[in-house]
Amino acid sequence: MTYSDCMNKITSEEIYDGLLGYGLFSERLPPFLTSIPYLNYSKLHPFENKQYSSRYIFFDNYRNTNVPRLLAIPSPFAYENLCRVISDNWNQIQSYFFDKTKNQIYKISRIHIRKLSKTNSLFKMNYDNWKIDGFPEPDLILDKKYIVKADIANCFPSMYTHSLPWALVGKNVAKQNMHNDSEWYNQIDSCSQKIKDKETHGFLIGPHVSNLMAEIILCDIDSRLSTKWAYIRKIDDYSCYVKTKEEADEFLLDLLTELKGYDLLLNQKKISIMELPKTSNDDWVICLNKDEYLLKSNKTIVTYTNIRNYFDTVVELAVKYNNSAVISYAFKVISEFYSPKRKKTEKIPFSDNAISYLKKITVHYTLIYPYLIQFFEDTIIIPFHFTKDEIKYASNIFFEEGVKKRNYELCSYALLFSIKNKTSLENFSIDLIVKSNHCILLLLSYLYCQNSGLKNEKNQFKEFAKNLASNSEDFERNWLFIYEVLSEQDLHNEYKSLKKAKVSFIDLPKLTY
Repeated sequence: MTYSDCMNKITSEEIYDGLLGYGLFSERLPPFLTSIPYLNYSKLHPFENKQYSSRYIFFDNYRNTNVPRLLAIPSPFAYENLCRVISDNWNQIQSYFFDKTKNQIYKISRIHIRKLSKTNSLFKMNYDNWKIDGFPEPDLILDKKYIVKADIANCFPSMYTHSLPWALVGKNVAKQNMHNDSEWYNQIDSCSQKIKDKETHGFLIGPHVSNLMAEIILCDIDSRLSTKWAYIRKIDDYSCYVKTKEEADEFLLDLLTELKGYDLLLNQKKISIMELPKTSNDDWVICLNKDEYLLKSNKTIVTYTNIRNYFDTVVELAVKYNNSAVISYAFKVISEFYSPKRKKTEKIPFSDNAISYLKKITVHYTLIYPYLIQFFEDTIIIPFHFTKDEIKYASNIFFEEGVKKRNYELCSYALLFSIKNKTSLENFSIDLIVKSNHCILLLLSYLYCQNSGLKNEKNQFKEFAKNLASNSEDFERNWLFIYEVLSEQDLHNEYKSLKKAKVSFIDLPKLTY
């Protein structure tokens, strides 16, 4: 299936529904938020103020290198305006993508907006389906001696909203008509600014619409670069196959030249030129799969020694490659190995000592590598049947460490685990949480108090929400917390109407273990 085929399968209604109802909140946020009720509300009550602009909520999300990045949650009204203008001009955008990709003999961009199975969401990070997208690497690698790896430095934060018209209609046309607000491409530019309080520099990380906007720019670059070079692109990561080191250097120069046309730069620390042949997976994936025999060395039961030896290998690789994704991958391998879905002939039970050690060591590693907290529930708590006391123990440790290190992502997940399992946090402190000025942490803390029957603490959060609401900047940076906590009488304008309609963005998942 071509890139254009993927885009043409999406109707203007579906792009609006997918971006607004399933793409307002990043999947990297703690999973308790939804914008589906807001989508349903917007269909009946279109937001008429096209000049509306607002600041956004930010959330520190730890990456596999243990370095945080800022995810964003825009105002729902500014975001709805952007989704609507994209929907209204979807045919033009589809034509643009067709024009820019029609000469590709294989699909260069591998991760982009598309229809997905079993969900109305239109975007999935790390999407990979060779049956649909094809598998061009075996053809690209023929007679090539080297692979060049490169990516864009601070890709989304470095993109410029005016670059959207430049790509869509060309820089000359865009500049000649830059003050014509009726032009469709200028409307997209304008609405993309308004989700960042009219700032022209940077796309927000998190909302799915940002991936679509980035693709508009990067597909234009592909249209020229692909006439000369054999490469694939995963969002802003490039892998190019060349015959010589001289060609490798030339590709990098050509890529840098194209990026400079949009005021983008290469990340110099991530450029690499490697001699072929090379395995299709990262070296650490090969090592972990190879070392899975550590779990199977005893054919009747997985022992404490098996698990300990396996994690010794895992940690060694994580340190070697400076990548905690190694450990999250190991979590997944072990949870799938233990899964009741495995065939009876493949099942090997875990000893009680093995499970006890695994539960403790995975908590330990998550404290050291906070990135793992995002996967802890699905790969450890659920498959290994944590008891309520074990969840309480882990949540308290995560919360205490999060407070100490000001890692509010760790605190947020600890609160979510406690809410879902109706357990208590021993060191829960309103003063510390209020000082964080962290919207998601504030909201989860309020929900924790609500579910735990802490009426006095719950009222304190309400008073704090009222104080924040009295300042326009504080309101915009914390709109989600303020909106969910306060009553209709304490809200104003569009938020008051939304509250009157009983729209909520909270979707606390049911206990599944």
